[in-house]
Amino acid sequence: MKLAQDAYKRSTTYAENNYRKAWEDGLRLFNSQHARDSKYNSEGYKYRSRIFRPKTRSVIRKHEATAAQALFSNPDVLSLDPINKDDMGQVVSAGITKELLQYRLTNSSKGIPWFITSIGAFQDAMNVGLCASFQYWDYTTETRRVTKQVEVPGLGPISLEMEEEVPVVDKPCCELLSMQRLRFDPAATWSNVVGTSPYIILEMPMYLGDVLDRMEKGHGKAGKPWKTLDEKKLLGAKMSEDDPVQQARDGRRENPDTVKSSVSDFDVIQVHLNFIRSEGKTYAFYSLKDLELLTAPVPLKEMFPLGEIPITV
Repeated sequence: MKLAQDAYKRSTTYAENNYRKAWEDGLRLFNSQHARDSKYNSEGYKYRSRIFRPKTRSVIRKHEATAAQALFSNPDVLSLDPINKDDMGQVVSAGITKELLQYRLTNSSKGIPWFITSIGAFQDAMNVGLCASFQYWDYTTETRRVTKQVEVPGLGPISLEMEEEVPVVDKPCCELLSMQRLRFDPAATWSNVVGTSPYIILEMPMYLGDVLDRMEKGHGKAGKPWKTLDEKKLLGAKMSEDDPVQQARDGRRENPDTVKSSVSDFDVIQVHLNFIRSEGKTYAFYSLKDLELLTAPVPLKEMFPLGEIPITV
């Protein structure tokens, strides 16, 4: 927890001092608002015209149209060819892989809504200079009573009622990240941020009810229940309203993560997914902000079977 706290403090301080203003200004300009330190927001312009010509937004929209044409001008969302076209095994493998990816990227209910994901990432890159995403497999089950035919020697087939875990959600996800909610070390190599940073911290706003559910049942295919914490302690990590980058992103709207509710299960609290390298190994664990562990640190491969940090910058 001490490592996670130090990493979060170091990366947050650096981002606040060096990037926050540029991110905020870019998002405000896209939302047709003057930069916070613009002369149009000063007392001297209190009674003068503050009309904002939305040139920034119109230019980015034109670039988005160009990107959409480049990515989606034909029915196939990707091209996939074998390295060795004389090897029939590679040819068949490439064909199958292409069809699987095509299915996952065009069928939103079973895969990734690729149009809004890719264009959303493009828009973020145009506004703040970077885009990032979190890749994972969403797997949720529920217990159902089912009737099965069982063959019993001497009696023949009989019907038995039993409980069975049935998948409710089983699909890949590619979730876009707001840059102010991703933390990495300032000294990481610019061309490979995720691979060279000794830590990656992902801020994950979650409903209190979902956190309590994971404490009771766990999460994922083989997830263990999270550490049980008092509800009062969980509410101490509610999302903060004083995030200027999020305010700029939301324009003139209220921050949806901080809307107050009479039902505490609907309150949004800040959970961190931490990836920290120590003694040559990368460990993954969830924490309540930088206050308390929610899961025990485990080797990366135990939480994410591919053995890679599932974040792309």
